[in-house]
Amino acid sequence: MAAGNRPGAADTIRLMADAEGGHRHLEQAIALYRRALDILQDLGEHAKTGLVLNNMAIDFANEGNFDRAERLYRQAKVHFEQSGDKPNTEITVGNIADILYLRGNLPGAARLYGEALKIDASLDHKQPEYLLYRLGDLELTRGHVPEAHRLVQQAVDTSRSHLGTNAAGSMSELGEVLKVEGDLQSARQQYQAVLEASQKIGDLNTIEESRVALADLALEEGHPYQAEPILSAAIAQFEKEKADPDTISAYTILSRALLLQSKLKDSRNAIEHAAELGRSSPDPALTLPIAYSNSACRNLSGGPQPSWISDDCKRTPAIGSHRSYRQEAGILQP
Repeated sequence: MAAGNRPGAADTIRLMADAEGGHRHLEQAIALYRRALDILQDLGEHAKTGLVLNNMAIDFANEGNFDRAERLYRQAKVHFEQSGDKPNTEITVGNIADILYLRGNLPGAARLYGEALKIDASLDHKQPEYLLYRLGDLELTRGHVPEAHRLVQQAVDTSRSHLGTNAAGSMSELGEVLKVEGDLQSARQQYQAVLEASQKIGDLNTIEESRVALADLALEEGHPYQAEPILSAAIAQFEKEKADPDTISAYTILSRALLLQSKLKDSRNAIEHAAELGRSSPDPALTLPIAYSNSACRNLSGGPQPSWISDDCKRTPAIGSHRSYRQEAGILQP
C-alpha cells in the first residue's frame, strides 16, 4: 500500500471497528483497531492514532479490562496533545477519569474531571455537560447531594441550551439526585421525559434503562408489584444485548422488588446472580448496591415480612450511575 493511502485506509478500518463496537462485537472491533494501528505506525499521524487508541480503549473498558483501557486512553492523550487537538484531549481526560471512578478512586477521578472542564472552558465550542453530570454523579456517590444537584442541573441546562448529545444522561442523573433528595415526583418526570425521547428515536437500550429507573422509583414509592414485570422485561433485553452493567443493576433492583413481596428465595437468587455477573467489576455503582442488598437481606427466611424491610431494603443508597464508560462522549469522530 502506498504511504499516501495509508491514513485513509486506517480511517476506513477505524470506522468499521467503531460500527462493530457499537453492536457489542468487541473482539472484532479490537482486532480492526489493531489493524488500523499497524497501518498508522511510523506515519506521525498523531490525531488519527489517538482516535484509534481512544475508541479501542472504550471496547476494552466495556469488556471490563480497565487496566488496558486506562493505558490506551493515556497513550491517546499523548497523541492528541502532540497534535494540538484540545477537544479530543478533553474527551480522553474525561475517559481516564471514568476509569478511575469505576475503580473507586474518587479523588483522582474528580481531579481529572476538573482538568477536563478547564480544557473545555478554553474552547470556542464548549460541551461540558458530560463532564458536569459525571462529576455530579461522583459527588452523589460521596454523599455531597447539594453539590451533585448543582453540577447535574448545570449539565441539564447546558444540554438544553444547544441540544447537546448528553441530554438524556444529564436528565437521568438529575432524576437520581432528585430521588435521593426525596422529590420522587420530579424524579419521575425526568425519567419519563428520557423514556419518551428515547422511544421517539428508537434507542432501545436507553428505553430499558429509563424503565429500570422508573421501576426503582416504584420501589421507593412502595409499589414492588409494579416494578417486578418491568425489571424482568428489561433484563431480557439487556441479556440479549450482552449489556452486563445494566443487567447487574437490574438484577440488584429486582432482588429488592422480590424481597418486598416476601419472595425470599427468588430475591436471594436474583442478588446472587447479580453478584456472580459483577464479581470482577470494581465499579462501586454496581458492587455497593449488591453488598447493601446482601447485608440487609441475607438472614431472612420464610414467614411474615419483617417490619424493617419497607424502611431499609426499599431505599437505594446514594450511589452514582454505572453507565460512565458507555457514554457517547467517548465516541470520537475524525
